[in-house]
Amino acid sequence: MKKLFFAMLAISITSPVLAGGEALGWDWPALLDDLSRASDPMEVVLTWTRAHDADSLREVINLQGVPQPNPERHREGCALCHTMLVTRAMAMMQGTSEEIATAMLHDVGKTVSYQIEVAPDGSKRLSVHGPRGVPLAAALMRRLGAPQDAIDRTSEMVYYHMEPHRLGRGAKPDDYKELAGRLNYVTLSMLYKLATADRRGCIPEGHSAEQPLPDETFPQLELFREQAIGAGVFEGPPVFDGPPAP
Repeated sequence: MKKLFFAMLAISITSPVLAGGEALGWDWPALLDDLSRASDPMEVVLTWTRAHDADSLREVINLQGVPQPNPERHREGCALCHTMLVTRAMAMMQGTSEEIATAMLHDVGKTVSYQIEVAPDGSKRLSVHGPRGVPLAAALMRRLGAPQDAIDRTSEMVYYHMEPHRLGRGAKPDDYKELAGRLNYVTLSMLYKLATADRRGCIPEGHSAEQPLPDETFPQLELFREQAIGAGVFEGPPVFDGPPAP
């Protein structure tokens, strides 16, 4: 996966086009349109990167070479390779163009945060890369002219994208209600979907590192979904309007 990606990244082309031969625009609506039409979201990242010397999506491209905290669970390689698989997984899950773009941005905080937290089961994670990624994701979106409501939704998804993994270790119903009460723009079901794509982009031993895990479910995340449904806050709308919780 990583060898293929970096080899393609090095290719130089004179005119940015997709399979249909259309020249690309370079703003947020164009990015969403390209992500929705591409057979593989990686094609979009590669095309935009070639055309802009990695500037338009630099917060994503900066993940190149950033190591993952659990190499045994990340045979796909560095954080950029993982991000490409998560983005592809979201597309395979029939995600909207905004959901696919959010998957592409979910881990950008790993470029500025490498604080490792060890979970009770011994697994490791970068504990603050979600919050640290919010200003980076928002900067990319503003640079491309994204509307504020999209920035709000994506920022909240990036900030809280690790919560399903955390609560799925055995939280109480009140913990789900507390999280739902902190969400202003998204729902727990949206976080669950991103977390599932995230896990499908973590390739363990015995699996090909070239593709996300197909149609895989994960006990920890299924517990999150079941508990959130039981608490009555899985599909419900945000509890209140206002600025994101710190």
